[in-house]
Amino acid sequence: MEPPSQGPPAEIYRARKTRRRKHLHGRQKTLLWAAALAIVLLLPMVWIYSLYRQRLAESPRQPDPANRLALVAAVNKLIAQTGKDVPLSDLVVDSATVHERDGKLYLSGTIQNRSSHAYPRVHIIFDTLDRHHNPANVIEGDVSGLPPQKTTPFELGPVDPLVRSFSVRSIEPVQ
Repeated sequence: MEPPSQGPPAEIYRARKTRRRKHLHGRQKTLLWAAALAIVLLLPMVWIYSLYRQRLAESPRQPDPANRLALVAAVNKLIAQTGKDVPLSDLVVDSATVHERDGKLYLSGTIQNRSSHAYPRVHIIFDTLDRHHNPANVIEGDVSGLPPQKTTPFELGPVDPLVRSFSVRSIEPVQ
């Protein structure tokens, strides 16, 4: 006669233990895949965010000195032609150049008052274009004290270094 059994036979016990190990291994595998997926998704997001923060802290892109000189020469040539073949008017931009001061570009020149009337203040507006001939921005400012039949200096800016050409939109007396 066999002694009374103390529990399930050893083979059944081993089968249960094996199933339990496979189940734990499957859970660990799922957790491992979830962690890997989280890392794969989070690392690029952290990298992109750091690039975004870095760009916010940077100053606007400046052209190298050779391009800056080419810009100044091109703008000065275009501005020198501004006003030619245009009917005479009372207020004309006589000359204009781009110059650099404190690392920024400024547009300076003279306005000629061809009338016999003195203007206490005039408002000048220049339209600008980038190298692809798209409107870049507007440069505008006031010039004070224009005596009759005289030229008066002006300076406007700063000018965006990516601008490639300027044209006078208007010169209007300010009331």
